[in-house]
Amino acid sequence: MSDVKYTYAVARIRAMEMSLFNSAMIEQLLAMKDYDACLQFLAEKGWGDPDTPMDAEAILSRESEKTWSAVRELIRDDASVLDVLFYPNLFHNLKAAIKESVTGKSHGKVYFDDCSIDPKEMLRIIQDRDYLSLPENMRPRPKRRMRHFFIRETGSSATSSWTGRAWRSSIRRDRRRMPPSSATTRSPRWPWRT
Repeated sequence: MSDVKYTYAVARIRAMEMSLFNSAMIEQLLAMKDYDACLQFLAEKGWGDPDTPMDAEAILSRESEKTWSAVRELIRDDASVLDVLFYPNLFHNLKAAIKESVTGKSHGKVYFDDCSIDPKEMLRIIQDRDYLSLPENMRPRPKRRMRHFFIRETGSSATSSWTGRAWRSSIRRDRRRMPPSSATTRSPRWPWRT
């Protein structure tokens, strides 16, 4: 990112920070009498859009969309640096598809839409056992077959164990690939210690 783009991004983020809730706003929100008053308060503070339904889930979903839209706009050059931020959502979708495939029941709207693999495609991959269509870091290890995996352990803990390990290893691998000059390099945990 060039210096000009970086300066613009920093200024834009600083301007967006002004709309964040401070402790006084949080206290006001906590003091509201009921659910509808809380939603009205959020709408008055600019959360959601005029056409967003007065529902907490819809308002939070719209705010998330606006935030990611702003971030993607700022990082147009190399949006792949954001992939690591979507790993939890992608692995959640994998876990939900495995559970839906094993139980045979749909559990409503449990998938995240903002992932590199569409939720319907993820479910198809799991149901058809087309694991080669998954990214390499999400594929089950060859020694462990899915059938054996679910017969041996409960669906929930087995799925969490498998997806958790894969998610952590994906983050470690991508962190090693980042160039040292990247803006995401770690700062020391305790800067006052030498």
